[in-house]
Amino acid sequence: MTKVLLTGGSGFIAAHTLEQLLEKDYAVVTTVRSEDKAQKIRNAFPDKAKAGKLEIVLVPDIAKPDAFDEVAKTPGLDAVIHVASPFHYNITDPKKDLIDPAVIGTTGILKALHATAPGVKRVVITSSFASILDEAHFTDGSHVFSEKTWNPVTIDDISSSFMTAYRASKTLAERAAWDFVAEKKPSFDIVTVCPPLVLGPVSKHLATLETINTSNERIVKLLRGGWKDEIPPCTPVPLWIDVRDAARAHVRGLEEPNAGGKRLFATAG
Repeated sequence: MTKVLLTGGSGFIAAHTLEQLLEKDYAVVTTVRSEDKAQKIRNAFPDKAKAGKLEIVLVPDIAKPDAFDEVAKTPGLDAVIHVASPFHYNITDPKKDLIDPAVIGTTGILKALHATAPGVKRVVITSSFASILDEAHFTDGSHVFSEKTWNPVTIDDISSSFMTAYRASKTLAERAAWDFVAEKKPSFDIVTVCPPLVLGPVSKHLATLETINTSNERIVKLLRGGWKDEIPPCTPVPLWIDVRDAARAHVRGLEEPNAGGKRLFATAG
């Protein structure tokens, strides 16, 4: 029985990933930030929790360098899917609210696994199309974005806009992951999944529409009539993926031997 550590299990993509892993009979250890989130997951999968197929561990702050040190010591871990990373508009300090959780969270879990989890052979990391694109080429019809391209954004650019700061968080975190593997040569390989805008149903539980994930907020606004008097903001990146397919990309990244060492640009259209 393969045991998988899934970070951020209550998040939009991670919740679907958790559901798919459990459907495939993986044993899953997932992390959440609060007991309230943990209980909601237990309520969603009571049989799996009772059968010992689902364990939930509290990790309140992934921006702490040692946040994942204890959960990485979980006996019998075979693989990891690291999804936890912030994507929201409630920021006051781009570095503290976006960059640090993304970068420190990613490097922190890799360091912890390298130090204490020799049985882990594959780590799948949620990155983003944000780490592939280049804002300077949004309107350049001749420019091709692919798994081979990188966003040239730097830490010095994060004050220009929220979206630039978010894109920097994903880019810097993914680069840090590849740099870690190149330098430390751990016993595991990594796969990064780089989806664009992720839309689709919320898995299992949603307290209120006010707590819906960031990418689906625009759908709620549409249904509530928020666009009847104005044209909604347009995005220069007309790409998207269903959240269930994004989750499948993570599971396939875990299962497919040849995916090791690759970036997966997963998109529906």
